[in-house]
Amino acid sequence: MNKSLRVAKLDFITIKPYLTWKALLVLIAIFVFVCYGTKEVTFLITMAMMYSITFASYPFAMEERNSIDMLYATLPITKRNIVKGRYIFTLTLNLVMMLLAFIVSILILNLFNIDFDVKGGLWTCIFSFVIFSLLESIQLPLYFKLGYSKAKILVYLPFVVFSAIVFFIALKAKEGKVAEFFENISIWFDANKFYTFLFGLIIWLAIMFFSLSLSSRFYEKREV
Repeated sequence: MNKSLRVAKLDFITIKPYLTWKALLVLIAIFVFVCYGTKEVTFLITMAMMYSITFASYPFAMEERNSIDMLYATLPITKRNIVKGRYIFTLTLNLVMMLLAFIVSILILNLFNIDFDVKGGLWTCIFSFVIFSLLESIQLPLYFKLGYSKAKILVYLPFVVFSAIVFFIALKAKEGKVAEFFENISIWFDANKFYTFLFGLIIWLAIMFFSLSLSSRFYEKREV
């Protein structure tokens, strides 16, 4: 695990040139503008997660551009350590960006005396983290199998598919039986919050573990 954490630290060092104070202030300014304009946190947190996904691809780009994988081959680490480290880096980056967006939301909405539902905001954070990390669980194996250049277009396919599914559900949700179905699910989830959380956590962990195993298998077979 220590070696994987070192890889994650190296990934953060890789993106450090893009995380200057000037860039951070510009990012916060954008967050403030969006938060004040929309007066709610959902869009802001989603936007923050999109930035996170963009930043998460930088180590793959730098690795390919500067042949960093050749450096990895000389270090006392395995390819599985590299894969684990990249997953730790990606999920940690998600949490940092989500936390930044959440803090900005609290500060701005309170500054302008706009009502802020903390509980609702936290649930939005959790839901966004789960959705985007699951999308990344599809992206990461593609990066490890194909490399950045070949995968940079394909990795956006999960977003297109997910958006299409959401759009289709939104259309069908207006129909009587479908609306009743979703309402019953919502009632059941609300009445069984613990089991919903537990079941969701198990499914999320299973998918992330499968994605990690797939990435390791792809990376092992890829020539350096």
